Amino acid sequence: MSTVTLQKAITPQMSAAYLERGLDRVAGFVVPAADVAGVTTTEALFELHGLGFPGSPFAPDRPIDILHLPASPTANLVRATGGADEAGRSATGGPFLDRPPFTGTGLAATGDVVAPLSWLEHTRLTPGARLWRFTPGEEEPELVGTYHGVAFGWQNHLADDELHALAPSKFVGPLAKLDLGTFAVDVRTDDDGAPTVVTLVTMAAASEEQGFTRTKAGTWAKQVPAGDVELFEIHATARWHGLPVRIVDQGPGPDGEVMCRVSSLAYDADAAERLLMDKIDAGVYETTAALSALTDVRYTQRVPNAWAKESQLAQARAAREAAAAAAATAGPSAGAAPAGVTTGGAAAG
Repeated sequence: MSTVTLQKAITPQMSAAYLERGLDRVAGFVVPAADVAGVTTTEALFELHGLGFPGSPFAPDRPIDILHLPASPTANLVRATGGADEAGRSATGGPFLDRPPFTGTGLAATGDVVAPLSWLEHTRLTPGARLWRFTPGEEEPELVGTYHGVAFGWQNHLADDELHALAPSKFVGPLAKLDLGTFAVDVRTDDDGAPTVVTLVTMAAASEEQGFTRTKAGTWAKQVPAGDVELFEIHATARWHGLPVRIVDQGPGPDGEVMCRVSSLAYDADAAERLLMDKIDAGVYETTAALSALTDVRYTQRVPNAWAKESQLAQARAAREAAAAAAATAGPSAGAAPAGVTTGGAAAG
């Protein structure tokens, strides 16, 4: 089963977080890498990826970092249609309102090259992702980093191939549940996309007693057969001041209160900026908020069809029946989800 590789321009700040700290997440506008393989100058990349937005850290006469990301089966891609204002969004019928040069056509273009433009919801990087640096005047890009998964993190090719890995969030990316507990995982699949082996990852040194081995990146890892675990991804959504958001990380604050990092799912730059959210990149707005400040918190499990066990399929059938019953009175819900099994979770106030 072939895997589509996505291409995304990466801000200098994000590149540093990848290579120097081991950050393992990404979100924002992407194009299929194969469709734009001939675009190799910084001027053309600047135009193709729409990097002239307000406050942009990019320039056509400076190096531009490009991420090549194998698409994960748990990733959620939304066609980037809409407009730069309400009139434009209404004209196309698309969901996005973002800053120029965003056009809302769902296409990215430079010269004779035209490619479909999508928005990638906040997700964990896929093992095998590569970060390339395109420099003005250079014939070939430089490979500056390779992501090896949650066990080994990023390999920084600019610093003697040092490995950097952060503790992975359990709110983004694949997880595995087994008797030992629930762990962030890297999933190895066969040619049909079915899981064969998973690598469990933790930051706890005490896990050595459970057969985990310390990696060169400082994590603790253990491989087990995929048949021994239940695989899924947690998709936690909520509202913050009425804005739909996804919880992408969670932890205790200084006073012990549970704090959440949330990413906007509104597809609306005006709404996010009114609430003073942090603009991470074009179309990507995040903030940190107390769990108590969130409303309509809902947890679901997303499972690619090829990863699902019969028990998960049964849960999904029950969830669909419940959703159908609710839709009869409340109407259909909005939003897209990746293909696969989706099971409903508990809701919190």
